[in-house]
Order: sequence, then structure tokens, then C-alpha cells
Amino acid sequence: MVYIKFEDIRYFYRNIIKNGDVYRIKYKNKDYGEFKKLSDALYERDALIHCNFDYDLLVEYDIKNKYENMDLPPFPKKRSKGRIKGNNIKKDKIEGKILFDHKIKQFYIKKEDKIYQYCDTMTEAYYIKKKLIENKWDENCLITTNKTKLKNKITKKK
Repeated sequence: MVYIKFEDIRYFYRNIIKNGDVYRIKYKNKDYGEFKKLSDALYERDALIHCNFDYDLLVEYDIKNKYENMDLPPFPKKRSKGRIKGNNIKKDKIEGKILFDHKIKQFYIKKEDKIYQYCDTMTEAYYIKKKLIENKWDENCLITTNKTKLKNKITKKK
């Protein structure tokens, strides 16, 4: 199972709302689908973010569902209300951004003018961004992350 801190679960499951036994994707007060499986909702959410929530571009999205065989953290029973409070410092300067490159069809982490890492899923990019923030944006921590990722891929193939 993927371990996520309680504060980070809100970000991991953003734009997804549980309504009874189904999961819905909501963005700017619009519904973008209803799914029985949480992994399908996460995949569709990533696809919609990739396409800037445009259904015409969604037809061309052909990336494999990375969430299908993943042990996901439990969906929160109660969503915390309101915005995350803090001072008015620009969040992007401190934390960087997760963006999507449409040419190579991958997410990447960018802080100011520097690009740190390309990733297949938004979740993977989120974890790498968290790792960079914990290590004060030291790129040497990414080398160990890439080695463990490679080991995980090798063990999954066996």
C-alpha cells in the first residue's frame, strides 16, 4: 500500500468526491464522470488534467492506467472544508509546480526556471516533489529515488 500522510491525502484525491458507492470527478462545479472503482477515477482525473478538462482532447489520451494494480490509501470518510490557510507567499516559489508536457506526454516538476524530473503519473510527480522539498531541492535525493523505482519495476516483473 502507498503510504501518504493525512495532510497529503487531500491533494492525492483532489477533484474526486465520493457519493455513496461511486466516485465523481468534479472541477469548477462540473461533473466529469462517475466511477465504481477509485483507480478508474484517478486515471480519468489524470487524463482530464492532461487535456485541460477538454473532452475533445481526451479522445487522444492513450496512456496506460498506472493505478489499476496499485494498493491505494483509503479514501477519507470526511473531507475537510475550506482552504488551506497560510500566509500570502507565492506557493510556487516555495514548492514548485507539477506540469504536463503534451509533446512527450509526461508530468514534470518545475521550480522557477529549472525542470527537475519527468514522471509517468501525477502521483509519482507529487511524491518526487515532496522528496525534493524534504531535501531542500537537492537533486542527489532523486538518484536514490530512481534506483528504488528501478528495483520496484524489476521485482514487479518477476
